[in-house]
Amino acid sequence: MAAVLVVTTGATLFQGANASRSGMIPRAITTQSLLASTESHLPFLSAFGRDAEESSDFLKTDVINCVDLPVRSGADLFPSTVDEVYNLISATFSGIQQSSHPRRRPGCMIISGTDSLEELAFALSLWLSPYIEKDGGPVVVLTGAMKPSDHLSFDGAGNVADSLRVLGSNDTPSGVYVLMNEAIHSARYVRKDDSQRIGAFQSHPGPIGYIRRGRPMWYYRPLESSHVAPGVSLTIPPIPKPQLRSILANIHNPFGRFNVPLVTISFPAPDPPNSSTPLPHGIVIACPGTGSLPTSWLEALSPAWTSRIPVVLVSRCATGGNYDDVAYKGSKEKYRRKGFLLDEYEGLNPIQARILMMFRLAIAETTWSDSKL
Repeated sequence: MAAVLVVTTGATLFQGANASRSGMIPRAITTQSLLASTESHLPFLSAFGRDAEESSDFLKTDVINCVDLPVRSGADLFPSTVDEVYNLISATFSGIQQSSHPRRRPGCMIISGTDSLEELAFALSLWLSPYIEKDGGPVVVLTGAMKPSDHLSFDGAGNVADSLRVLGSNDTPSGVYVLMNEAIHSARYVRKDDSQRIGAFQSHPGPIGYIRRGRPMWYYRPLESSHVAPGVSLTIPPIPKPQLRSILANIHNPFGRFNVPLVTISFPAPDPPNSSTPLPHGIVIACPGTGSLPTSWLEALSPAWTSRIPVVLVSRCATGGNYDDVAYKGSKEKYRRKGFLLDEYEGLNPIQARILMMFRLAIAETTWSDSKL
């Protein structure tokens, strides 16, 4: 049996298309009515304690709790909201695993605004990584809608139904996913590529699976939970999972306590920091191409900043690495010897690198560790 927690943080999915003169968009449907409308299409789902069927494809799936956090736009995703979502999930998962029915597989569906869905998914994939197991472990699916509930092209009900299909499937690997438009994306790779289209969400090298014939079909397995990207560990050096779970359980508000600006280098390059610029906890710089930093920034940051805080260089491109030592010999070493961090954030986009840095800062603070950030 799959035991599913439903959490909502406010989303286009619940809104009507017509805003009032004040610009406020009313909530047009409730979570309960949404679940009730999908229940009749999913015979394995018990949203309100009714009988559900077990089949060869799907576990009997019980919605054990439904929590509506204060409705807000995806643009107003606060660190405290991420805290609340994590605490709800971890408490629910721990409760299920310690209950008299340990064979129940924990699951969670999060309905959130799409403006910040990729950030919430990536942050939770880091924080929940100790819970992710190879076989039979918890499953978290984030979803939402690109169109309001009364729009002709409303996609929310279908996304919710498909998310429940993923949560109820016997074949779903333990992990954190984003489901939009019948595509199942790994939380580590997903990004919003378009501001309006139904198919706005993409991932590289592609979706990890699709909904076909009413069930999820998987094309490849997700990364191990201890890795953020191929070759990049969640912590440096890696921390054993039992110890990491204990550390993460004691972290509070990892994404709201650290000042980590994200600076994009574009033409013409902005002025670099100077001696009067306040020192942040860390900084992520999105550079052109494979992480090319202007000389003025290189000289301003090294060693004045690189000797005191983590300074990360990533590519501002949607995909690709932050160095290329094959085509451009020495492109990594010229920055590393000046104190810049590259390997530790390889393969991440600027948004992901910033979230990972804040997360590592929180771990280092909790453990008083000298680990590389």
